[in-house]
Amino acid sequence: MALAIGPVRLSIVVERTADQPRIEHRLTRGAPTPTQIREKSEGGERRMVNKMSQKNLETILLDYLGAIRAGDEEVLRDLLDPHVTWQGLREEWVCHGPDEVIETLEQAVELRRDIVALEFIRAGDRVVMGVRGPAIDRIDGEALGGQIFNVFTLRNGRIFRIEDHRLRGEALRSAELNDDARWR
Repeated sequence: MALAIGPVRLSIVVERTADQPRIEHRLTRGAPTPTQIREKSEGGERRMVNKMSQKNLETILLDYLGAIRAGDEEVLRDLLDPHVTWQGLREEWVCHGPDEVIETLEQAVELRRDIVALEFIRAGDRVVMGVRGPAIDRIDGEALGGQIFNVFTLRNGRIFRIEDHRLRGEALRSAELNDDARWR
């Protein structure tokens, strides 16, 4: 599988072993490493893209989702800050600490919802992830309309906070981004 992330082509290689699948990612086609990625600023000058922002995106896209897919609780625990909080759609839906977050993820994985599309937007120490699919319709009576958005806040390379949002605009505002997030 290959994903286009900015000017870089990112390949994800899934390799199954006797014990468990191994997920490896690497940049291909002679593309620069994430630390070498550059983008045009509004003034036409070249500037270095925030390396930590790219690293945070890769942590969610590759490591977090890879660990969920593989069912690797140890990797998940390493990715979660000891004081992680997951705020659900309702105020009373909140998880504190890795144990509660992992338990909630395990329950969600059991549902095996049909996912049609994923969207990732990096925003400094935050990453917005949008998930869309026909089976993403309700959570405990809360209507979702086929989509949900998570805003991940990372500190020192670990997930410190997760927030759920019904609407893309709400998630982007939470991540302090414009509603369009530079989409045409």
